[in-house]
Amino acid sequence: MDWFRELKEVLGNRIRLESEMEGMTSNVASSTEGEVRLPAGYGRSVVLDIEGLSPELVQLVRLLVEKNTESCKGQTGQWFQQLIDNRLQAEQLERESRRQQWNIRLPAVAACMELQGNESEDPLILLEEILSDRDGVVFAKSAVNRIWFYLPLLEGETTNELKALCEKVTDTLMAELYLTGRLGVSTPISNFQELSAAVKQAEVALKAGKAFRAGQSLHFYGNLGVAHLLYGVAPDAKAAYLGEVLPECERNSLSQDLRETIHTFAQRGQNMAETARALFIHRNTLLYRIDKIYEITGKDIRRFEDLAVLWLALALLNEQNAQ
Repeated sequence: MDWFRELKEVLGNRIRLESEMEGMTSNVASSTEGEVRLPAGYGRSVVLDIEGLSPELVQLVRLLVEKNTESCKGQTGQWFQQLIDNRLQAEQLERESRRQQWNIRLPAVAACMELQGNESEDPLILLEEILSDRDGVVFAKSAVNRIWFYLPLLEGETTNELKALCEKVTDTLMAELYLTGRLGVSTPISNFQELSAAVKQAEVALKAGKAFRAGQSLHFYGNLGVAHLLYGVAPDAKAAYLGEVLPECERNSLSQDLRETIHTFAQRGQNMAETARALFIHRNTLLYRIDKIYEITGKDIRRFEDLAVLWLALALLNEQNAQ
């Protein structure tokens, strides 16, 4: 949104961008005493303090906002929001796209991003800038901290190239706005019939990754691995497993350091030296922690089976805490 930054440079604090979940699809400008509120799409409004400004300048700002936000306020910009809100089905989208000659690009992926951190900045401004060189990107919101986007793929774009782009998105949000972003991405789709499934895939990837791959920020539905399996297990089965292998009295005795040791020991292939290095502790401290884990649980994580049992139990506990 370079146009908004340019207006901000000229008008300073007289102009601001507000994000609201209410009225997300409203395209009607409104006025209150001393202010004009102009819809900017995706649940946002440009708010202009008109005190002391000439009518000609106010009208010029109005025209600039309308011109630069036309695509995201119109039907072509709202179809994805309606799909996320379950107000539009994929079959209807295909018909409307043909009837109104919308340029919705395929193939594409659906992505769901959950953000935490600085709430004073609107991440959509930065997201639009990051993806400004890619035609057909459309955004939507389903919660204050959750942003969806429909991302058309470039011809011949590889999985690694798509991953690099997604990493650029999360890294830039962190560097520029101090926002921690977790991103779930669907498998590529080639027709409208697959779009509803892609939206569900993106959400599953986000939730499963958050629960079982807490140390990662990027989760592709087609590359969830064991997280995909665990996410689909019935809650009763998960609770029964936890009660059997790690009773509440034992899990309460496992400190955060011991839990981190189990996770890192598994991640480092049960290699003592690499685990100690990753945890920034001495080898003797690691041995002490392993003995302490055995004392509490009766399981020696140097044995693969015991390590797998405890790792899985902690993964299920992480899922509980994430909900």
